[in-house]
Amino acid sequence: MNHIKVEVVGRVDADWPSWIEVRLREADGNTTAIIEKVPVLLSDELPATEPEIHSHIYIPCDVLEREQDAAGRVSVLVRLHFHIQDQRGRSVFRVPECDVTGPRQPGRNSAPRRGSAD
Repeated sequence: MNHIKVEVVGRVDADWPSWIEVRLREADGNTTAIIEKVPVLLSDELPATEPEIHSHIYIPCDVLEREQDAAGRVSVLVRLHFHIQDQRGRSVFRVPECDVTGPRQPGRNSAPRRGSAD
């Protein structure tokens, strides 16, 4: 399974199951907002605490295709798992290849620890 890196930008609702907003970077440089329940975004492993603001988390996705533009930049078309959608109802996005990872190991869904490179 592949994962797409997104940035946590804020908490929308603190009541259980807690909703957060994340930003997904698209290949054209725009970002899109996704507001979803923490247990859905972190379905691989529910952390003991919510992710910190401005940290990164990884959402499961399928890679549908890869493409290289004339300038040599590689992007991938991904479909998010679990019916996760942005505020416009989209679940398929073209994103920079560098934001997509291959199969992740257990315990790696949450943001890297402070001081780690990411």
